[in-house]
Amino acid sequence: MIVAGRVWSGGGPKPPGELIEVGVRVEHVEPHALVLPGLTVRCELGGVLDGTDLRADPHAGGGPGATPEQRREALVFGMVNTAYHLKRALD
Repeated sequence: MIVAGRVWSGGGPKPPGELIEVGVRVEHVEPHALVLPGLTVRCELGGVLDGTDLRADPHAGGGPGATPEQRREALVFGMVNTAYHLKRALD
């Protein structure tokens, strides 16, 4: 299945690029992991994934002043961004 997510493009005038929406091919989504063909990205902090719409907003960050929802959004974004770019590199 293809899930919708947001990632840094890796290009553009300033690193890390632009925030873009992408489709990520996954075998399944677990509360704590994205399982792609040949790749699993896990969150060791617990279950943060709650569906197949993974378009998280990383702008609030996940630092000590963040709300629980902002921390969750930052973790989801990090998982999707990591999965997307690692899968591109492996393919």
